[in-house]
Amino acid sequence: NEMHDVGMCALRLGCHFVVETLAHAKDKSLLPEWVRMLQMWLHRSPVACRWFLLQSEAAGWVRSLLLACTVSEMREKFAQLLLHAAAVLRPLELHLYPIAPLLPDTAPPVVVVTTSLSGSLEGTDEEEGEEEDEVEGYMGGGGRRLKRAVTRSCFLVRN
Repeated sequence: NEMHDVGMCALRLGCHFVVETLAHAKDKSLLPEWVRMLQMWLHRSPVACRWFLLQSEAAGWVRSLLLACTVSEMREKFAQLLLHAAAVLRPLELHLYPIAPLLPDTAPPVVVVTTSLSGSLEGTDEEEGEEEDEVEGYMGGGGRRLKRAVTRSCFLVRN
């Protein structure tokens, strides 16, 4: 039990170091190594995984490192840690989440209907019927024109 306490202390210190220090450092060359080490510790202890997931939400790490952080490598590595902890806990906590029953064979088929909306910021060149997302832009005379075609999908159940 003492080894578990030492391991949890090491995991907590490692997580705090990665999130509060290494995440803000210019040199992130050690980040992959730290993430591998934290994943190894998380893999050994579901209690550590539970702590990490709860701490990530409570301390605002999820918001700051996934939404506000501008460094893609940091976002990716933090997401890897979250997914790894969730993957370790999944088989142990699956019974806590009810699974929706499967649709019976007699259920009506699902039909996907796709519609398209298009327009431009300048209100010109509006076209209907575009099927793919499209973003065009160019610089001209100091101005910028951006045209977007947005495709929207709706799921309808046929009776």
